[in-house]
Amino acid sequence: MDIQPERITLLKRLFDWTYRASLDPVDLESRRRALLIHAFAAIGFVASAGYAVASVARADWRMASILCLVAIFSLVSVPIFRITKNPLLISGSAIIMLSSILLFILATGGTGNTGLIWTFVFPPMAIYSLGHRWGTLISMLFIGAATVVVFALGDWFQVPYSAELQNRWLSALVFVAVITALTERSRHRSFVLLKAENQVRQETEQQLRRAKDLAEQATQAKGEFLANMSHELRTPLTSLIGMNSLLMTTHLDQEQIKYVSAMKMSGEHLVTVINDVLDLSKMEAGRVTMEEIGFRPLHLAAEVLESFRPATSAKGLALELSLAGEIPEGLLGDPARLRQVLNNLIGNAVKFTERGRIHLLLEARLLAHEECQLRWSVTDTGIGVPPSLYGAIFEAFQQADGSTTRLFGGTGLGLAISKKLVEAMGGRIDLFSEEGKGSTFWFQLVLPRTHALNESGMTPDMETVCGQENRSARLLIVEDDANNRALIALMAQRFGCEVDTAVDGTQAIEKVSESEYDLIFMDCQMPKLDGFQATEAIRKLEAASDRRRVPIIAVSANVTEHNRERCQSCGMDDFMMKPYEVGTMEKTLRQWLPESAS
Repeated sequence: MDIQPERITLLKRLFDWTYRASLDPVDLESRRRALLIHAFAAIGFVASAGYAVASVARADWRMASILCLVAIFSLVSVPIFRITKNPLLISGSAIIMLSSILLFILATGGTGNTGLIWTFVFPPMAIYSLGHRWGTLISMLFIGAATVVVFALGDWFQVPYSAELQNRWLSALVFVAVITALTERSRHRSFVLLKAENQVRQETEQQLRRAKDLAEQATQAKGEFLANMSHELRTPLTSLIGMNSLLMTTHLDQEQIKYVSAMKMSGEHLVTVINDVLDLSKMEAGRVTMEEIGFRPLHLAAEVLESFRPATSAKGLALELSLAGEIPEGLLGDPARLRQVLNNLIGNAVKFTERGRIHLLLEARLLAHEECQLRWSVTDTGIGVPPSLYGAIFEAFQQADGSTTRLFGGTGLGLAISKKLVEAMGGRIDLFSEEGKGSTFWFQLVLPRTHALNESGMTPDMETVCGQENRSARLLIVEDDANNRALIALMAQRFGCEVDTAVDGTQAIEKVSESEYDLIFMDCQMPKLDGFQATEAIRKLEAASDRRRVPIIAVSANVTEHNRERCQSCGMDDFMMKPYEVGTMEKTLRQWLPESAS
């Protein structure tokens, strides 16, 4: 029989509409059952309508009426499901209706015993729609009822079921029901396991999200705590170290120099401890960035060694520098971080060596592509390190043992910070040592060479920074702490500057609106109006009145990268970290004061 194209189009539209309707439920199991219900409904409607037409052609009005009822029920089941959204209710209703109709078709012989074919459709529909438990039970009840109809009621209904047909039909029907039930049970188990696994995964994801949120909150709280502690510690240290540096510029006798020098060393040690803790925190948070600027490795080595000359001389230690290979004139890298690593290594060597020597070896090996491999080795004749502690010694807060801390002091952060810095620059650091005879700490890294370096001159005498025949530079010091305000004013006055002060951001704005200044030192954390808000207001005032842009130097104890970026974004020009000394003030004044006031 030929199938007309319009019939194919109708069937395709019916299938598409049925499939789209099955996508409404969000639950996977409900969606699967909905798809089956709609599919069986579509098959039932097409088949029943076709058989009904054939029955009408044979004038079998009884069978045609039954098949029309099946077709109508199949057609109506989809809208009912769309309204109720209950696949179990619709499945149960459909199965009860269909089973009664199929049993009647069996009893009456259908259209040439074609009702037998429908019975093979019933078990899969029941099991897949209701699940393996209820579906298997209903399928077995249906098989039992159908068997009674075929074997016991066939003669009563005058339907010619032969014994051979009965046996084949029953065997095939049972086989279909069992295989369908087993398949559905296996699928159901897989679905249950998959659902349980998905539930565990969702719970794990929720726990990970909660843990991530807690970790982020802890990191934020840690950063805020460190910033506050940095401010609280550095603010009084600024007065202590700054005043001490001013005191050292006065006329002192030998005994006073001894006391002041001791104060200076203690203050510098405390600053080192604070810097180590903050550096380690920034490295653990991944907020440390490496610069790439030109520097002279030989000059760097000589400067670092020279800074330790007083300490080694006081202990009677020899301080030596050796070179190996072809040392390049200039390299690109982060000299500040290299200096920090060398300071840590040489500082440890001086601390743990009572007699003998400290030796710095700088080796260089030129590589292709204008690169150079540098290796820095610091050798001492100190207490040494046991081999069992080689790995732990580069961990935070670790030293050889507890007695080492008590005897020599220190936080145990220097080597941990050095390791992180060297690795951040793409290098590696290690040691070899003999306990009681000394150690050699070394690190190496590859850096690109450069031939473009700025010439650095000597710093002029500090007394001529701001003094000039026509006028002195006018400075505004904005600082809420009275001691620090007096300190920075004294330092600026030592360089011949004229100083005005403000205790908060509000007063600073008033003074800027009334007077002109050559340079402003702005504390960041202040009551009423902080330094960031005051700077933004000053920049708006300058723009509105077409005034000259005055350089504003941030003065802060918060040395985090976020704070530096915030200073830059609000309009500040430079950053001066607390605590500061006379040399820091001199450098800042020389850089930012206009030529007419220098």
